[in-house]
Amino acid sequence: MSIFDVMLVFSAGTVAGWLLELFYRSLFSQKTLVNPGFLSGPYLPVYGFGVVYLYLFSLPDISLYFRILLFFAGTTVLELLTGEFFLHAFNLRLWDYSDRKFNYKGLVCPLFSLYWTLLALFFYYFIFPQLVLLADVARNSVSSYWVLGFYYGVFFQDIVVSFNLASRLHRLIKESAEKERTRLKIKLRELAMERKTVDFRLFKQQVRRRGRIASKQTIVRFFNPFMFSHTIDLKENIAQYFEKKQNRKRGE
Repeated sequence: MSIFDVMLVFSAGTVAGWLLELFYRSLFSQKTLVNPGFLSGPYLPVYGFGVVYLYLFSLPDISLYFRILLFFAGTTVLELLTGEFFLHAFNLRLWDYSDRKFNYKGLVCPLFSLYWTLLALFFYYFIFPQLVLLADVARNSVSSYWVLGFYYGVFFQDIVVSFNLASRLHRLIKESAEKERTRLKIKLRELAMERKTVDFRLFKQQVRRRGRIASKQTIVRFFNPFMFSHTIDLKENIAQYFEKKQNRKRGE
């Protein structure tokens, strides 16, 4: 498997994953049209890494049972590591399985691990053979290199902007947690996790809703609710987010 193959498979996985999450979240999970994921563009890197993993372990001739085990373990570990990274590095939660049985930190749960395994098997039997053919064709096409170059140019620019935003949010979330700790006169580690983390899905919806009302830019706000983020009072939005969370908790 060449570097070109990895780049092609990764890019295809990010876009396919975005479409899958868009369908699932819009129709079943959040039941409203949302742009899923951490980045602004139509791609989800965690799916890209997942598809590269599945592609690599679809190549060797191994037993089906061992392949299923690899698919189950790999997709679960990838999901856990990605969730843990954003929780610890930025205090952001990108998804939440807290309402599912036997979940771990709301980041992984048996039900979704089963879903990922079934999806991996679907990939192995139906998508992998086509992806191999696509890679063979694309490898000999000059235009495919231009397309990949454009994709990665936009992709990495999005990463820089989004991680800069995440760093700003991290600082504001820590400030909010410190104020709450002082108010309650407790140690920071004793503060409830829900007061130290932000569900990025809900927060993005909140910012998008407010920005859409203010600017009427529906399409722009769908892809990037933080457009012109220097004009958005993120501190105010963080405060409003935690206030709404507390109000919901009191109403339970």
